[in-house]
Amino acid sequence: MKLDVSLPHLDQAEGYQKYSDIENYPWKIETNSVDELISVYAIQRVKDILRYYQEVHRVCKPGAIVRFIAPYFTHERACCDPNHIRYIGEMSFHYLTPDFRKLNKVNTGGWETVNFQLRGINFTWETQPYNQWDNKSDEAKLYAKMHYWNVITDILAEFEVVK
Repeated sequence: MKLDVSLPHLDQAEGYQKYSDIENYPWKIETNSVDELISVYAIQRVKDILRYYQEVHRVCKPGAIVRFIAPYFTHERACCDPNHIRYIGEMSFHYLTPDFRKLNKVNTGGWETVNFQLRGINFTWETQPYNQWDNKSDEAKLYAKMHYWNVITDILAEFEVVK
C-alpha cells in the first residue's frame, strides 16, 4: 500500500491512499502494511512529533520508503504561519537515525523506537520573482542556503524504514 499522511486539507498524492486522522493515535492502519509513505506539510504542525514518527514506523514494512516534505526553516512560510509549532531543517531528520541518536546520546524517551535510514535530503529553491537559482553554481547555492532567508521554500527527506 502507498499511504499519504499529509495534512487533512491537502489533496491526496496521486497513486496514494489518503489517511487524514493523523493526530488520533494509534492510526487505524495495520502494522507493517505500507510499502511507501508520503507526508506533506504535517511534521511542522503535529503536536506530538515523536508519536507521529512512531506511527509512521509502525505502519511501514521493513524497507518501506518514507518521504517527508516541510517548509524550510529559513523561509517565511515556515516562520510566519501561526499553525507551525516547529521549524524543520536538515538536522531535524537526523534524530530518526540510530547512529545520530547514539552519537548524541538521545536514544531514550521513545526515540529508540523509530529507526530510519536516511537516503537523501533535497530542497525546493524559491522561484519568485523569476527562476534565479536555475543557473547558479552549487557553490553559490550552498552560500545562499547558509546565509540568506527565503532562498529555499521546502525540504524533502527520504528514508528507508529499518526494523
